[in-house]
Amino acid sequence: MRYLRREKAGKKVIAALGTDVPEELCLAAGMAQIKVYADEEKELVLTNKYLEYAFDPVIRSTFEKLIDGTYGDLSDAIVVSNSTDVVIRTFLYLRELKRVEPERNIPDIAFIDWLFTRNRMHQDRNELTLKIFWEQLEKWAGRKITNEDLLAAAKVCNENKAALRKLQELRNENKITGSEAMVAIGSGFFMNKEEDTKLVNALYEDAKSWPETGLK
Repeated sequence: MRYLRREKAGKKVIAALGTDVPEELCLAAGMAQIKVYADEEKELVLTNKYLEYAFDPVIRSTFEKLIDGTYGDLSDAIVVSNSTDVVIRTFLYLRELKRVEPERNIPDIAFIDWLFTRNRMHQDRNELTLKIFWEQLEKWAGRKITNEDLLAAAKVCNENKAALRKLQELRNENKITGSEAMVAIGSGFFMNKEEDTKLVNALYEDAKSWPETGLK
């Protein structure tokens, strides 16, 4: 949590819920993206008032942090993608709660409604969806996002993905454990992307000389 507050210093932050929020575009806007995550030790004081028990425990814990001010303090906006039905429902509850209780510390919310088919008409719709999100980011950032901004941000993200793929090679060779790999992957959800890439590459160079873990 301390790192997230430091990360926010000097720039705006997007809290992303769902797996399909385009990080490249957020970075192109000069905004940091962090992942919304649950906290298994947090009491669900507010969630129990608003969310049915039929929601799974991870979503219920996540919802608590979305409405108790945690992400109001850490982020300037929340962006939700329609990755799963339960995430969509979480967005609907969150949007309505922000409407009826505007005093709550819930930042601006945007929803990305992708269509997941190969139909050409749906591809056109997704391009429009991306354009709408692009324009929303420009409003939040207070400036235009150029194609050059997007290409530079894509390069940063691609370098990070390449570093993680190299780490996967060591996982396949049994040089690092699954839990070690998960720590390296998870750090990228919250850190400056370029800083994270440097750390992942440093881990790769170091771990190449490690003995096999003996775990499969």
